[in-house]
Amino acid sequence: LIPVDHTIVTVPGGNCLPACIASLLEVPLAEVPNFCAKQDWQAELNSWLEPRGYYAVCFTLAGVNWRPLGLYILAGQSPRGDWLHAVVARGEKIVHDPHPSRAGVLSHYDATLLIPLDPSRQSFRGAP
Repeated sequence: LIPVDHTIVTVPGGNCLPACIASLLEVPLAEVPNFCAKQDWQAELNSWLEPRGYYAVCFTLAGVNWRPLGLYILAGQSPRGDWLHAVVARGEKIVHDPHPSRAGVLSHYDATLLIPLDPSRQSFRGAP
């Protein structure tokens, strides 16, 4: 994980999700489109991820006590208003909030995992 901060903090149109993706994939923010502006952001995200060897799985956390053990994108209510904000988390812990305030999220709405298309081709650099 290389933490990347988002550069557009306005709503709508903020780029916290692309900043989280850039952080997880360790690429510059400029390389990641702002999927939130798309009608079907999940399909657009997966189209972008596929040539990079990944796909995204998103699931709701409502009524679920379990959280992914590895790094994932956690969306929840922003402490700055009535909209969703994305952060990088591991389990219950936020490991990177791309907003300059680092205030995190007030709730856990959904989780997005970036999954390798072919795990056998991944380079494992050791334990997390």
